[in-house]
Amino acid sequence: KLHPRFQTPYRPTLIAGVPTRMPDDTVRAIYESPDVAKMRLGVGFVELGLGMTWQSLVDNLTTGGVYLAVDHETRQPLVMVRAKDAESLERLRDRVIKLASDDARNKGQPDPIQSAEYRGLRGSKIDRQSFVTLGPWLVVSEKSDALKRVADAWLDGQPAPLAKVPQFQTARAARPAGAFAWAFVRLDKL
Repeated sequence: KLHPRFQTPYRPTLIAGVPTRMPDDTVRAIYESPDVAKMRLGVGFVELGLGMTWQSLVDNLTTGGVYLAVDHETRQPLVMVRAKDAESLERLRDRVIKLASDDARNKGQPDPIQSAEYRGLRGSKIDRQSFVTLGPWLVVSEKSDALKRVADAWLDGQPAPLAKVPQFQTARAARPAGAFAWAFVRLDKL
């Protein structure tokens, strides 16, 4: 049975001559294909393991926004995600780590999660991506040095330097209400 969002009638809308919706029979064929069925099954297992739907996961994880930053000293990019609250984020982090570790163990593979302590914080690494939770923040980078600088600022109570930049304050105040995304770039720092 198709999900309700795929059962709406086909109303073609064109943007620059390209349909923005596919006909229902095309959507149905894709949705019922073996590859998508495997993906839905995998998503179902992850949802079961996490105890929430993927929609709830995304909502809880990104309530406060998703941010891309560059650490000026290490010149490393960071992805910073502000979750609904620290407790939910910690629970989610622990469940994801357990799920990944259990999956690897069940497949006879080594644990893909590496963990380390830094100033009382637990950081983890999967493949090349390192991450740490700081209150409601999930911070991800390829370089642990960049994460350590963010953790130091968090633990030492240093205010975020960007928040004090007048150009940033002006740009933030001018962003459209309800904006899906907006960006601020200091070209002089790149």
